[in-house]
Amino acid sequence: MKYHLLIAIFFTMLSSLSADEQVILDKLEFDPARYIDVDELSRGMKGYGLTVFDGTKIEKFAVEVVSVMTAKSAGRSAFLIKVVDEPRFDIAKGVHGCSGSPVFFNGRMAGAMSFGWTFQEEPLYGVTPIKQMLNSYKRALAAETAKADRNKSAQEKLLSPDIYTRLMAPEVLQPQDWQRINSKITFGGLDMNSGPAGSKPLTSGLSIGGLPSGALGSLKEYMPGLTVNTGVFSTDISKQLTEGRPVLERGSTIVIPLINGDIEACTLGTVTEVIDEWVFAFGHSFNGNGPCQWPMATGYIHTFVSGFESSFKLGQAVDIVGTVEADEIMAICGRIGKTTPTTPAKTIVHFEPVGETIEFNMNLVQDESYASTMAVISAIGPAQYRGAMPNLCTVEYNVDLNFGQYGQIHISDISSEYSTAELTSDIATACSLMTSSPWDEVKLEKIVSEIRVNDSSIAADIEKVDISRLTYEPGETITADIELFRYRNEPVKQQATITLPADLKPGIYKLAIGGKRDYLATLSDAQPYRGNADKTSDIVKVLRDRFTHKRNNIFMTIVNNQVNLAIEQKPLGELPASKSMLLLSNARQLMTTQYNEIIESITPCDYVIFGRKQFEIEVTEKKTISKK
Repeated sequence: MKYHLLIAIFFTMLSSLSADEQVILDKLEFDPARYIDVDELSRGMKGYGLTVFDGTKIEKFAVEVVSVMTAKSAGRSAFLIKVVDEPRFDIAKGVHGCSGSPVFFNGRMAGAMSFGWTFQEEPLYGVTPIKQMLNSYKRALAAETAKADRNKSAQEKLLSPDIYTRLMAPEVLQPQDWQRINSKITFGGLDMNSGPAGSKPLTSGLSIGGLPSGALGSLKEYMPGLTVNTGVFSTDISKQLTEGRPVLERGSTIVIPLINGDIEACTLGTVTEVIDEWVFAFGHSFNGNGPCQWPMATGYIHTFVSGFESSFKLGQAVDIVGTVEADEIMAICGRIGKTTPTTPAKTIVHFEPVGETIEFNMNLVQDESYASTMAVISAIGPAQYRGAMPNLCTVEYNVDLNFGQYGQIHISDISSEYSTAELTSDIATACSLMTSSPWDEVKLEKIVSEIRVNDSSIAADIEKVDISRLTYEPGETITADIELFRYRNEPVKQQATITLPADLKPGIYKLAIGGKRDYLATLSDAQPYRGNADKTSDIVKVLRDRFTHKRNNIFMTIVNNQVNLAIEQKPLGELPASKSMLLLSNARQLMTTQYNEIIESITPCDYVIFGRKQFEIEVTEKKTISKK
């Protein structure tokens, strides 16, 4: 059904084209004078390919057809070539970054080098026919025409709607949610093992420049599909561009910079074909997203690195010159001159033990599938700029996430002994919930982070709690003397208090004393309406509430036994039993939930609190003093 809809949109768009536009589209069709089809190829034919080995210089290398694999039905044909008389390929074998390198026979382009094998013994490559690659422009045009209705189309939901009913839970997103959000972050096509005989696309994965190797290893807990290598640099290469700024042309380097600036996160490959402003590259998909809006940049290759398992081009983006608009299984396709919005990101990191402050400025791709991942990298990457953090460390952070017309979310907290894991979780949760909103298309428009890193731990466990008695009258104050255990340190004494309401009814109550995680669990269980959202503005409201609570607090809570009702996010307070039954009736179309009032106190302290203690207390009738 989706395919037929796409075709209908495409032909509707064609009927409204101007004469000049039609001329351009005619050029995008397969031209036998310019291209050679797989049916004309045979074993042993000699030809050549184009790619960049060093800098921006496009070099020619000799190739020979090994075999032709023609589809028997409507499908994908391919053919195999071997690079001959080229020492660099003899050393490197399969080179990641060669994806898209065009090959020619009898003076006509045949297709793009696109796949190879791990541990291959010779420079053997699979080629995607140019005829199949050119077809990807239709996806770009159809997506442009349907852009106004994209929110109404049947897009895949990244998050289940019921998640937006529990936004105050200690962990809003579960491992399966992270897996779904990042299901396409494989950076190498729809299926890395889907090629002929176990072949793999010649991609470079997600390459990170400007950070030490291994700095982002902790991300894999939240982004299970993430693969990171060091295939790019982030440097000033203006002095090395002695022949001017590079352009996108046959055989040149093409880069998709998901992050660019002081940190660079990108994938790079080779341009196959350029027709007017249209660019075709890779010979396989990036992630198979279909319609997309990614920056498209020229590139510079420092060198290629030969490895035992695989080899890759070490390069970086130079200038953003257009937009990638289609990501299909046979090619990526974009247009030079088209611009796409990016998200400015600034991160300031204070490395307090060495008295150093570093500022990073970046631009992030604005894409629902990558927003949370790139936002996290823009923050924790700089935080780990000096390398992996020690086990016992403290990270204090303030993060402002601006979602344009939908508002701003401020995250201010402190974490100890968890490196950047809790910072990662906070940013990824907020970004994922907002950009996956089931009601609106929300973009992260700006992110500013300030992070302080200290090499000491301020984590403390609640070891023991003493309260003077277990029976109280309404209006009295309960004092808790708390002993905190600190690893390899002397215990610390802390005191916290909570005052009972003067109108609290007699009964047995549970008093809990703990840290932020336990406090959020209490709120989520006792007052579920506080974590419910039924529009995008509610997400912002709930997350603002969630992030006002910090980990270096002691929370004392008592859940009132009296059950009350709330309609959506509006607590109604105590109601007569008859009215409560009417509101809870299945015959009413009201989103009604039960809740309990919470008596609470929050005591700031110098430590990040872990652990929990609970007491059962009795509240008696308030004694009256008789008058004589």
